[in-house]
Amino acid sequence: MQKRSFRNGRLSEQVLHEMQLLIAESYAAGDMPRLSKIVNHAAKLTFVVTAAAAAAAAIAGPWILNLFGHGFAPAAYVPLLIVLAANCVNAAAGPVGFVLVMTRYERYGLLSMGLGAALNLLLIVALIPPLVLIGAA
Repeated sequence: MQKRSFRNGRLSEQVLHEMQLLIAESYAAGDMPRLSKIVNHAAKLTFVVTAAAAAAAAIAGPWILNLFGHGFAPAAYVPLLIVLAANCVNAAAGPVGFVLVMTRYERYGLLSMGLGAALNLLLIVALIPPLVLIGAA
């Protein structure tokens, strides 16, 4: 089982590496239509795979959460759904960070990550005290 997980992890790493190479090659060649097609395809594929995994996790969520204790599932299921939805939104955005770095706009990627981290900290301070677990999700 561990060997299969390792292989699957390596496969997704290889796909990601190939996508990065295609993005860099398309940008270096000035082939913006091809670059656009690659990014759109990658975003769609990532979203479909993520949405399928999220749907499976949402369906199996109550059973999986009950493994942690009888009262765990009712308290943790809504936060689980929030985190799954956030992952789907992230997947729908596509490989934005890679595109920024591979097309020499890494400073915008750094700026967006910094703003995202600051917003995350602000939301943590604002939402966790009143909403507890849902605020953390």
